[in-house]
Amino acid sequence: MRKVITIACALLLVTASVAYGQQQGDKPPTDLSKVGTSAANFLKLPIGARSLALAGTGLATNDDATALYWNPAGISKIDRMTLALNRADLYAGITHSFTGIVIPLGLNTRIGIHYIGLDSGEMEVTTVEEPTGEGEYFSVNNLSMGVSVSQVLTDRFALGFTVKWIQEKIQRAVAN
Repeated sequence: MRKVITIACALLLVTASVAYGQQQGDKPPTDLSKVGTSAANFLKLPIGARSLALAGTGLATNDDATALYWNPAGISKIDRMTLALNRADLYAGITHSFTGIVIPLGLNTRIGIHYIGLDSGEMEVTTVEEPTGEGEYFSVNNLSMGVSVSQVLTDRFALGFTVKWIQEKIQRAVAN
């Protein structure tokens, strides 16, 4: 009886999700646009050589200040003041940087402060009428600053949280 109920629930979930994903008519809806619907995408750029080598799967293995980016509870493993600096020169002159410092406070508490920045450098404004440029320049500057606290609860469990301030700035538009 238990198997029958489990299979029935699974089929109900699959059927409901397929039915929900159906669209009306033959053509896709024209009122959907994903342009500009997400913010702070620069925070998805990974930090730290070790986690990059593991393809971003080093969430539980970080035992340095880069844990401030991946998992704030990970700083609980740090037993002395630690500093991490990371800078990546991306394509088209874009730079991505990370700075983090972790300070132990007592036996079970750690505090960390981090900065993440993305800077595009100067880029020339182009339009359809002036595809080679108008002589006006702009830049994109994104930053995130945060404070993390981690508390060791047992020898196998730690709790951590981060409070962040995020700013995105492009030309004359600023979002916080």
